[in-house]
Amino acid sequence: MAGPSMLPTILPVGDIYVRLNSWWIQLIRCNISRKETWQVGDVVVFKDPKGNRTCKRIIGIEGDVVDKLGQYVHLYRKEDDLGIRKVPIDYGDWEVGLQTVEKASAAAAAAAAAVEGGRHDHMIIVPKGMVWVEGDNPLYSVDSRHYGPISNTSIVGKVVYRIWPRQRLNKKTEVEQKKEPQGSGDSSDSSSTNSCIMSRTRPHPMTEEEMFSGVYNIVKIPITK
Repeated sequence: MAGPSMLPTILPVGDIYVRLNSWWIQLIRCNISRKETWQVGDVVVFKDPKGNRTCKRIIGIEGDVVDKLGQYVHLYRKEDDLGIRKVPIDYGDWEVGLQTVEKASAAAAAAAAAVEGGRHDHMIIVPKGMVWVEGDNPLYSVDSRHYGPISNTSIVGKVVYRIWPRQRLNKKTEVEQKKEPQGSGDSSDSSSTNSCIMSRTRPHPMTEEEMFSGVYNIVKIPITK
């Protein structure tokens, strides 16, 4: 599961996390708290359509209206691929049979209108027993935007806690340092964060400049758009 798709939440290498298996989540949420098994914001490990284990964040659960171009597509309107990098894998025509907002109820249409930057012709309704997942680093993530919603049964478990490192150094990227005003009085280039609990809040996506600034030791390679 190593890779940059969940930056800055999960680093490509070095981080160690605790994962609760699906049956334990079902026991806690369904039998005790009476909540749905999976919730928006959960970071889950699952088997993708090709059978590979991967890690992504849940953006929508069954019945939710989501933008098939991604939650942050409004940030990439000026790009030819709308921020969805093409990959040399054929996932088939996953949109066949999905319910669109045009064919849904007035309530669903109203929900679509509330999605930031969304358009009705891009909105779909997550089918029963499925969830929509995306990486926190959308420019370098292969997720539901490529292969559609995934079945709840494909989810192996939920990432809940980081056991290593106990404190992560949030080093400022070169980009962030350039943005800081001169004479701010803060000469440090890093700060520690003590929270090891996985947050259900999705961070704002990094730019490519921030990603390849050197902090994450990621080497930029050519990618087909």
